[in-house]
Amino acid sequence: MGTQLPTTNKSDTPPSIKLRNVGDAVRFAVVDIELDLPMTEFGSDQPKLNANGKQMTQHALTVLVTEPGAAVTVEGEADVAVEADEVYTIYIGSYAKWDPDRDKTTAPYKSWGGITDEVGLGVGYVGEWKFLEELASTRAGNNGRKDRKFRLRADKPDESAKQARCEELRSETPERTELQPAAAPASSFDEDDF
Repeated sequence: MGTQLPTTNKSDTPPSIKLRNVGDAVRFAVVDIELDLPMTEFGSDQPKLNANGKQMTQHALTVLVTEPGAAVTVEGEADVAVEADEVYTIYIGSYAKWDPDRDKTTAPYKSWGGITDEVGLGVGYVGEWKFLEELASTRAGNNGRKDRKFRLRADKPDESAKQARCEELRSETPERTELQPAAAPASSFDEDDF
């Protein structure tokens, strides 16, 4: 099991992953996280505000991609396929963080809120980010939103090489602090766990 991740902010992040179509998914191992980054309006440096006028925030999850699926990143104006064994960023808005139905399962994976609240997110944890569906807007005049959700689990004992690689990648970033280990995760895994 890896080092528990901090809540401090850093400045530079790798290219960000995009899931363009319903059903697109990417699997990854966690390298690092940056919490509560201020969001800006697309294409500008203006703060993105919620209905109450408060600036919205997001998380930046740094990942080592294990199965890229149809995920892409953007270079200039072109989509470029994400590659396995490369490091990317996934920006996590509020709608991606929690799926209560997935937290009711007995499998060792949880949704974003389930694992971060109950166990703590650790370096080397394994995840899948999937574009589930297009949802209608909850506010008149706004575009619909894309429902993209996570499922996460602790790394399995036979994934120690992947976990060590994530720890190595994380240590390459300067100004790290020593962290306490995460709480013990589930110790058994089903055959069909990703």
